[in-house]
This record gives sequence, C-alpha cells and structure tokens, in this order.
Amino acid sequence: MSEASGKTVSGGTTQQAEEFWKEVNKLGPKTTKQNIDSVFREDGTISYDTNEILERWRSEYSKLFSAEITEVDDLFMSNIEQLNAQMEAEVTDATLNDDINIEETKSAMKRLKSGKSVGVDNLPNEILKNENLLHILTKLFNLCFTSGIVPSLWW
Repeated sequence: MSEASGKTVSGGTTQQAEEFWKEVNKLGPKTTKQNIDSVFREDGTISYDTNEILERWRSEYSKLFSAEITEVDDLFMSNIEQLNAQMEAEVTDATLNDDINIEETKSAMKRLKSGKSVGVDNLPNEILKNENLLHILTKLFNLCFTSGIVPSLWW
C-alpha cells in the first residue's frame, strides 16, 4: 500500500504495472522545477519580460563560448603547469604499456560484487573471483592488451 495515496496495487496486467510504478514514484522525494521568471539588467533593475530574459540568457551563454575570454589567472596557469610536470614525472609511457600483473587482476576481481546476475558470458562474479583463475585471467587480459583484440562478446 502506498502511503501517498492509500492504494494497494496488485496483479499482472500492463495497466496494473503502470499504476504500480505511478504509486512507487509517489513515494520518492518530491522534485520541483524552478522557473526563471526574472533577470537582473545591467543597471541593476529586475526585468520580468520573457523576451528580455531569453535575450540575457543567449547573451551570457554566447560570452561563455566565445574566443573573447582570455582572462586566465597566472596562479591557475602555474598550478596547471606544475600538475602536468608532476604527472609526467610519475607516469611514463613504459609504465602504461607494462603487462597486467596478478595483483592488478586480483584487485579488479575483488571489486566485483557478489550476488549479481550473470552477463552474456553466463559467468557469475563468484567464479571470476576464484583464486585458481587469476593466472588464466591475467594471461587472457594481457593477450587482449598486447594484441588489441577482445572477444566480441565483451562489447
């Protein structure tokens, strides 16, 4: 029974299913759409005119995507350059192309959730998490990585 309407929904027809979901949706948090009904003019006064509101929105968005915006804080640029240098120092192309190791496979398999339904491969996550498969899966993943070929079932 829905507290929102006091109705009980049961049965199996499409109409009843629609009614069921209507009742379920009533239980969730209420959302309201906020209407923008005014805009501040350049002189600080408020306008309620729809055309003026739309024109102001168009004008502001045009400014966002125009090439005229060149104001970039020097501190911001300095921070970006430092972050780029730090990332380049930490990660090299060789690191990205290293083979996938057992620990990486094990870590990925541990993050799989148990009790979920199987995918198109019909393998439950509990089987994939089996320690005996770690070496086989790691070899498979490395083969896919180095050859650039993955089973079509995976996409």
